[in-house]
Amino acid sequence: MNQGKFINNISFLKDKPIAGERTSGKLILLFSSLFLSFCLTSPAWSSPLIQVKIVEQEESIGIGATGPYQIEDSEGRIDSFLFSPSLQVMQATPSGIKVDGVAWGKKIFVKPQGSDSLVLIGTLIGKRRYRGSITVEQEDNYLRVINQLPLEEYLYGVIKWEISSNWPTDSLGAQAIAARTYALKKIEESSYQEQLHHLSATVNDQVYGGFESEDPRIHEAVDMTRGKVITYQGDLINAFYHSCSGGYTVSSKDVWGGEDFPYLRVGPDKFCEKSPYYHWEWEIKRSELRRILFEQGFPTGIIYRLRVVSRAQNLSFTEGGRVTGLSWEHQGGKSPSQPMTGKEFRELINKWFGTDKLRSALFDEVKLYSKNGASYFLFQGRGSGHGVGMCQWGAKGMAEQGYSFEEILQFYYPGTRIEKRY
Repeated sequence: MNQGKFINNISFLKDKPIAGERTSGKLILLFSSLFLSFCLTSPAWSSPLIQVKIVEQEESIGIGATGPYQIEDSEGRIDSFLFSPSLQVMQATPSGIKVDGVAWGKKIFVKPQGSDSLVLIGTLIGKRRYRGSITVEQEDNYLRVINQLPLEEYLYGVIKWEISSNWPTDSLGAQAIAARTYALKKIEESSYQEQLHHLSATVNDQVYGGFESEDPRIHEAVDMTRGKVITYQGDLINAFYHSCSGGYTVSSKDVWGGEDFPYLRVGPDKFCEKSPYYHWEWEIKRSELRRILFEQGFPTGIIYRLRVVSRAQNLSFTEGGRVTGLSWEHQGGKSPSQPMTGKEFRELINKWFGTDKLRSALFDEVKLYSKNGASYFLFQGRGSGHGVGMCQWGAKGMAEQGYSFEEILQFYYPGTRIEKRY
């Protein structure tokens, strides 16, 4: 990372207000006092603490707060700061973390000193506000940032990333309980392992956007289901969920292998038919697919055919059978010695493009056709995501038909109970 470029970005971050801010002298009105008061006074006592990795592999970050804050390192050094719109620059160096050029230890704790103070974290992609406290750790030449806060407050920053806050209240409630269950199970699992955090703020776990992602309706959904989780025979479940099932939910074993959980529903799902992802098409040039496969370690000539060799539970595409085996035939009639799973192929494609081009592994036989003098492969499929557990668009459809969040969760996680843990 170019340090000078980063410093310029920090300057940009401190001089340009966030949308909704107004500046007056040295004071920044972050947003309306009524919403701020509502957000920060929401109850969080007794909620377990969760540690979320929000930044990693950064050489430098900017840090500050919306009110007084204190920084302390692992060697006991402490310094206090008043609120300032400018961010302090933390940088990984061979001697430890430097704060505005001053050397500190390799672990720094950032603690707001007021109940209404939020921590500010700035990177090259922007600036965000976070509840709770922050730990900045140096590993090799990079910084990792962990946000520690009550689980209920964490959920305030999760739900809007998963579904729209404009969806029916009961679909929001079902999502809040599923997300809480997922997070609490991660906390329980990490208590038996030596981990520096419970989960990450990305799609690898649950997308978490901090205070910027909060919304009054999300607060309502989290608060009305406070402490409620999904259990099976007394234990927290693996509360998997996805965007759209495409009309058929699938077992976890068919997607990831390993154990097959009895509480994850497998079967037709008619409730997500209004989803924009219920049907989809995507095409790719044959030459581009060949280049992607080659650069990912699959030497290949001109590809003549992509062939689905197996589907989940031997079901057809129309019956909801996701692709579990995919091979290709190329020049010389050769194909990979080991067919790639639909999940692997989808991840390879989406990682290459950096977005969900191939929305699911539920697609029909792949067609080869010509257009404007070039050859293309056409994928026609249904659904979005892995298809395991609760379908979010299905939950919306059920709520619109009058189902409660309890009924939604019972449909997607049969045989489970909703329990209040705190």
